[in-house]
Formats: sequence, structure tokens, C-alpha cells
Amino acid sequence: NEVEMLRCFTDNLLLFIEAPAEIRFRRVVQRGEKGERDITLAQFQAAERGETEQQLGGIKQASDELIDNTGSIAALKAQVDDALTLTVT
Repeated sequence: NEVEMLRCFTDNLLLFIEAPAEIRFRRVVQRGEKGERDITLAQFQAAERGETEQQLGGIKQASDELIDNTGSIAALKAQVDDALTLTVT
């Protein structure tokens, strides 16, 4: 899997960036990429039950840092920068 592949490299860092489903749904609709502007909540929830999404729990457990993506892009970037800074030092 991807986590095992990543761990083969030296000095790796696995960040798990998460946000509640409601926020992710709102952002998907706002971006409107790939025709998703008209996606319904039911369609979004069905996609959340897909095989790829089911793997996320294990990836989260294997991650080195959890990043909260409920705020602004600036807040997200600051958290990622902090995680990278802590790793480098």
C-alpha cells in the first residue's frame, strides 16, 4: 500500500489532513470541479463509502501528524509548515 511505499524512503513524513464530511461536501460544491457543482449530499456520501475512502482509517493511524483542515487555507498552510519545521529540526 501507499503507506508502506512511503516508509521505504528515509526522512519521510506522513501528514493526515482531515475535515468533517459537511465541510468537505461544501468545499467540493464550491470548487465545482469535474461537474461536482451539482453533486448532491447523497452522491457525496456514496462516494465517501468507496473503496479508497475506506482505507483512510488505516492511513490516519499510520500518520505522523494529524492536521485539522476546518479553517482557512492560511491556517492549513501554517499547520503544515509547523509539522515540517518540527520534522526538520
